[in-house]
Amino acid sequence: MKKRCLSVFLALALCLSLLTTAAFATEDAEGGDPAPQATTYTVTLNKDNQGNGTMTGGGEYAEGATVTIRAAPDAGYCLYTWVVSGSTVTLADNRATETTFTMPASDVTITANFRTHSEVWGYEENEHYKTCLYCGEVAGTRAVHSFDSASDTTCDCGYEREVAPDTPATYKVTFYPNGGTSGEMQQQTFAAGETKSLTPNAFTRTGYIFMGWNTQMDGGGTPYSDKESITPTNHLILYARWMELTITASPATLTGNGTIKLTTSLSVNKITCSESKYEHYISGGGKDWTFQMKNNVTTDLTFTIAFGGATASCTVSFVQDPNALILTPSRTSLTGNGVITLTGNK
Repeated sequence: MKKRCLSVFLALALCLSLLTTAAFATEDAEGGDPAPQATTYTVTLNKDNQGNGTMTGGGEYAEGATVTIRAAPDAGYCLYTWVVSGSTVTLADNRATETTFTMPASDVTITANFRTHSEVWGYEENEHYKTCLYCGEVAGTRAVHSFDSASDTTCDCGYEREVAPDTPATYKVTFYPNGGTSGEMQQQTFAAGETKSLTPNAFTRTGYIFMGWNTQMDGGGTPYSDKESITPTNHLILYARWMELTITASPATLTGNGTIKLTTSLSVNKITCSESKYEHYISGGGKDWTFQMKNNVTTDLTFTIAFGGATASCTVSFVQDPNALILTPSRTSLTGNGVITLTGNK
């Protein structure tokens, strides 16, 4: 009888233990410590108050996330450009109403520059059409000039001219930024037969060099240099041409002494170093340079080039060679006679 009672007691104790374990397991699953939250950063969207529209895409994002931002200009307005403030973020297209970028490990502020949709006449050979001075949007279908007579001033499409197409009194040159991030330029007027210089370029693009103008957006047309003297024989649309200014280092990390190859996207006549005392180790010219390290530097060095108002930099990390002999002087200066002791690291 005692054995049977003991068996029953042990069975009840085992059941109670199992129920208690299950209860704690359920509590852990339902109300335990929450999983750690991923760090997020803020995207803030503003507008420059020179135009009207709305923006979407701001909010909290984790580092490395693909962020999509959108601009919806109000009626009569267009998006001129997006401008990123205080960050190295690069937009996929800073002129598109919908664009993307990769979220960095920091907050990002982006401003939408809206402008009044300003239509101006564009010309190409004997065709004409309207485009927006800021966004380049073509308004309507291209039309061929069609007049009833040499004295007719109204084209069949409604375009009003001052004189017949074969003897125009003036020609217009229209400038487009073609990716430029700031600056504005007005149309330039030439009298028939007049020769003068193009208006100096006023567009800029961060990290890029202005390379002149072209009659086609992709650079496949007729090129013109900045302030080139021309005598136009028809109306012109000129698109800014840009080249990115870059400098790269290979390798980007060097242990001990050795040679770093520095390559630039444009020919330059000088490369500066964040430690000017090492600049005499830089040699070369044009787009191909070398940096010969001989002092077992153990800090980062930044190399910088400048061209046409733009700058570009790259950084090289130097690691001390564990097998190198480093001599440390007992003093760094000496007046008159005396002794300086050099202590080696091995």
